[in-house]
Amino acid sequence: MSKRYKKYIIGKIVRDDQGNESFVYFPTPIEESVYAKENNVDMSMLFVVRDLIVIYLKEPGGQYALDETLKIFVYLEEE
Repeated sequence: MSKRYKKYIIGKIVRDDQGNESFVYFPTPIEESVYAKENNVDMSMLFVVRDLIVIYLKEPGGQYALDETLKIFVYLEEE
């Protein structure tokens, strides 16, 4: 049996007036369909998804957390 992973949005790429890009990470991952509903966007449109930062997680709760220093999601080992 293969593992099933859901697609989560963890942030987006933003651009300033000069076109410089920076990453903005959300406090918690948002499942793709929830993000689409909350932001009233069609996730099949390229202009919507091209600037989103995506990760595939099996379990979003408790297993991964955003490392504030590295600005990436890292696996949390139980102590």
